[in-house]
Amino acid sequence: MAEIVWEAPQFEYYPKSALWYWTTILIAIIFLAFAIWQKNFLFAIFILIAEILILIWGNEKPEILKFKLNDEGLYIGENNFYNINDIKSFSCAKSVFPGFWDFKIYFKRNFSLELKILIPEGFYEEIKDFFLQKNIKEREYEESFFDIIQRLIKF
Repeated sequence: MAEIVWEAPQFEYYPKSALWYWTTILIAIIFLAFAIWQKNFLFAIFILIAEILILIWGNEKPEILKFKLNDEGLYIGENNFYNINDIKSFSCAKSVFPGFWDFKIYFKRNFSLELKILIPEGFYEEIKDFFLQKNIKEREYEESFFDIIQRLIKF
């Protein structure tokens, strides 16, 4: 079977206003005050580190990655490969990111997390058919708790 090649952003990006950054800082200050009031200095250090990471990662724009799907598996960028034999099932749903579908891949290993990637609308049917021809089952798309939180806070 021929290979399918496409490009897509690494993750869904939500532009953030100054209000978003000030809100995260305010929430961190509240948690920091609570930690100090409780004399839990380890929690206070955790809050500081977490807020610094939120500010850095919140400003990060997604890299455009090249995806390649063939009989061997899924290649993402230059360094990531997922063997087709390790994939148990997949699910997909229209993304909140215009022009894309959310595509989740579930692995056979119990401790493997699902892999969520974006696929352009024009490749949706072709990729779905590829997985179905490989006898990889489609399952109902379930948005995880972290997906919901990420979408709500636009992270």
